[in-house]
Amino acid sequence: MTELELINTFPARYLDARTEIDIGEVYDGGFALIRAAAVFDVKVNYIRRNLNIARVNVLTADGGGQGKSGRLVPVTWFNRAYVKGKVTGGEVYLFYGKVKVNKNGTREILNPLFENVNSLKNLPGIIPVYRAADGISAAQLKLKIRAALKRAEINSALPDPIREKYGLMPLSAAYRVLHAPRDFEEIAAARRAAAMETLPFKIALYGILRGGGEKRERAYGGDIKELERFIALLPFRLTDGQRAAVKDITDDLAGANVMNRLLQGDVGSGKTAVAFCAAYYAVLSGYQTAFMAPTEVLARQHYITAQRLFEMRGVTVTLLTGSQKKEERDTAVFNIRHGVSDIVIGTHALFSGGIAFKDLGLVITDEQHRFGVGQRKLLEDKAGRPDTLVMSATPIPRTLSLMMYGDLNISTLREKPHAGGAVQTNLVGGGKINEMFGFIAKELENGGAAYFVCPRIEDDEDDEDDEFGGESGLVNVKGLYETLKKSVLNKYGIGLLHGKMKEREKAAALAGFAEGKYKVLVSTTVIEVGVDVKTASVMVIYNAERFGLSQLHQLRGRVGRAGQKSWCFLLSASDSPETLARLNVLKSTSDGFALSEYDFSARGAGDIFSEKQHGSGGITYQSFAEAKEIAGHLLEDSECLKALQKAAAEANDLDEITRITLN
Repeated sequence: MTELELINTFPARYLDARTEIDIGEVYDGGFALIRAAAVFDVKVNYIRRNLNIARVNVLTADGGGQGKSGRLVPVTWFNRAYVKGKVTGGEVYLFYGKVKVNKNGTREILNPLFENVNSLKNLPGIIPVYRAADGISAAQLKLKIRAALKRAEINSALPDPIREKYGLMPLSAAYRVLHAPRDFEEIAAARRAAAMETLPFKIALYGILRGGGEKRERAYGGDIKELERFIALLPFRLTDGQRAAVKDITDDLAGANVMNRLLQGDVGSGKTAVAFCAAYYAVLSGYQTAFMAPTEVLARQHYITAQRLFEMRGVTVTLLTGSQKKEERDTAVFNIRHGVSDIVIGTHALFSGGIAFKDLGLVITDEQHRFGVGQRKLLEDKAGRPDTLVMSATPIPRTLSLMMYGDLNISTLREKPHAGGAVQTNLVGGGKINEMFGFIAKELENGGAAYFVCPRIEDDEDDEDDEFGGESGLVNVKGLYETLKKSVLNKYGIGLLHGKMKEREKAAALAGFAEGKYKVLVSTTVIEVGVDVKTASVMVIYNAERFGLSQLHQLRGRVGRAGQKSWCFLLSASDSPETLARLNVLKSTSDGFALSEYDFSARGAGDIFSEKQHGSGGITYQSFAEAKEIAGHLLEDSECLKALQKAAAEANDLDEITRITLN
């Protein structure tokens, strides 16, 4: 990592270690600072390759500073054998780390930071926590960032009058606060200053890059009556919202300016059907359509659906993915280049330099938040300035950001094509697992099918990649697959699907589930987006606290897709008030728009110019309003406008606008 990249790697979170507390009052997964004496020296057990466990029992002097009797607390480090010799029996230390509440109610601390009180001058304060990156451990990263920050000369790109008008902290001070804060109020001000340093430029650059109001170079003259005949022959009836969206799109394509439209709708609202209508209209007008999906599983599913819809209408549909065999890919590339292919459905493979279209007119991006601006631009550049339709299920924070920019026209689908199909969501504790299994068995007996989703693939993956990582009871698909094979569900057949499988293996696993060869599919979140198995009526999500609210809603949307009554079970051992509040929001509503608003207020807007989807760093609705005002001031300055236009022409991505020089 360069020094510029280092100082722009901000902490993933901050931990408050300014006050000693009673560990007995901390919930599972929370953090505690305790003062305690080591009962004996640290002992290390080497379990297997890449796994060692160091343990010691410590005794708090007075219940963690709360005037209570002492408490014996086990302290455990995973893959931290170096602590042996650094924690000595009889010595008193401050320990700060994640608390695990065991089944019998006892508490232990996992992977804590520690310091001998004899060498301690002050309490640790606020601790910035970094994630490992680019092969650098979190601890090493912290040291490298501190060193880079000492050498950095950080200058603001915003004019001083603007910074003063909006009450923004000096940028150099903001960077130092973010990496070494003294209090949380200071962090909030620094986040706002850093975000407002780049956001106005990005708003202005994004508008320039997207070319708002640009006159179109091609004319669409498709036969609307033929489009209506296509719609009439669909195996389902379009809702009023879908019809309105199709009209929005055809009106855009008939207009004078290039189309740049967002099609947003909740899970199951029928965005794909609208997209295929748009694609058919482009074909009727003599242009090719590129339909870009975020995963190969979803691309293949769209391809199969499109073939079924278009096979009788003389429209050629081509699939292009990274896992295709050479002969199949070569044929696809030839057909795309020479215009044999009318609609091309694919993944990131569509970005490939060797892919050329004969006359690409329309670019459709499914689940647009999974593609960065730079990626979409690569595809759009293959057609000069194509018309663009981006789709998103549930307006996640990034899409909310786009709305606030006002650079997209928006069509919204609020109805669902089928009636009924309500999904009942339940929170399930450890004592109710067997009862849940019995319920699921009855549902499978009645023709249903069930997904079991886990946060990771194998049990030797690190639970965390920061210095506070450690065992936290994460369920993995391979382990759960073996467990379920020994359960009452085994007689219904159990399949396995995860991201490390080859694409053809993934497709075969999903096909087996869809065809009923087995009624249970154990999977990671690879099935999150767009997977459509009509019989699926049960979704079980392990370690639900590990997933974002929008992601949980997407997973829940995989069941009840044929209109049948369905169930979603959220399994979590966490008793964190924040976690329970978030999961209860999901339980109480199936409105994706309401969930997105909650997600936005809780997590922020994300970074709309990259793959990042979390941690807005102080971006609020008011921040957007202020940033838009500042962007307007910048664009009114002729010199600044020239510089922005030059940057927009040269930049592949817009992540770094701030002028930071390093000595």
